[in-house]
Amino acid sequence: MEEVEFKFSVDWTKPAFFCGLDVHKYELAVAIYSKDDSRSEFLKTNVFSTDSAGLRRFWQFIKKYRPQGFVMEATGIYHHVIFRFLQKMRTKVHWPFKISVVNPADASGIPGKQKYDRIDAENLAKYLSMGLFRDGKPIIEVLEDLKAIFRTAARIEKDRTALKNRVKKTLDRVGIRPRGLNMNAEWVREFLHHYLDQNLTLGECLKEIHENPTILKEHRNKILKNLNRFFPYFEFSLTSAQKAIIRQDLVELDFKTARKSLLAIEIDHMMLDRPGLRQYAHVLSSIPGISPFSAVWILAELGNLQRFPTKRQLLAYCGCCPRIVSSAGKVY
Repeated sequence: MEEVEFKFSVDWTKPAFFCGLDVHKYELAVAIYSKDDSRSEFLKTNVFSTDSAGLRRFWQFIKKYRPQGFVMEATGIYHHVIFRFLQKMRTKVHWPFKISVVNPADASGIPGKQKYDRIDAENLAKYLSMGLFRDGKPIIEVLEDLKAIFRTAARIEKDRTALKNRVKKTLDRVGIRPRGLNMNAEWVREFLHHYLDQNLTLGECLKEIHENPTILKEHRNKILKNLNRFFPYFEFSLTSAQKAIIRQDLVELDFKTARKSLLAIEIDHMMLDRPGLRQYAHVLSSIPGISPFSAVWILAELGNLQRFPTKRQLLAYCGCCPRIVSSAGKVY
């Protein structure tokens, strides 16, 4: 009698499978997990790259199991690619599955287990199968784009402040210290550009503007109204090196000011197409101290405020609650 190896017929659609994903910049650790009614566990792991070819291999690896859910930790920005890929594939398959992005604090490893990517993915899949996770902040592309724009604008404004301070510091070193000089005002920057091109003292330059109506015609009235600010410093002048330093700072300041204006226009365009978001921002800006600009930024950072049941949870998410660490009776 010939001996024939027995093979199980496998139907992967009957058991409930769950997929845990540990996302990194260049790698994706994957764990498929299931537990049947005999209390026996099934586990299969693999690691893929996060480029297009790697994601296709990842899908070929997991699609026969038809997972009921995918779970990954929020990683800043790296999980966005995986989330979008799963959303796209969900429209192409015939079984429903849930995609969860959870807070890393909720997905901390089991104490005593070694930190390792495949183990992390395994734990995520196990916790998901037990229903232990709460969904974190959903990924909404529009809000993510708005958040990136606002953070870029904040960095630009920080750079603009540094440039304005450098211009004032160079003027201070010479002794030109007009009180209340607002570098955000266009007439101030245009006057400084003109002054740097002249080989004159500050007083001689202002006298020339006063006598010749064609010089800085658009800003002439503003400059003449503020003559008293400059009067105590009429005799001071700048060296060629000091002019070069200020000129470079002013050119860069003008460039960053233009960049900030372009970002503001982009925000306006994004808001025009979204009446619901505009209404939320309008309601939020009705709170004293919150401008329409700040209201949109808050919505971009926080998303739907209704996901915070209490004000304490909102404060904790924003980092406005004090964090207390105590040990041996000492509070840090």
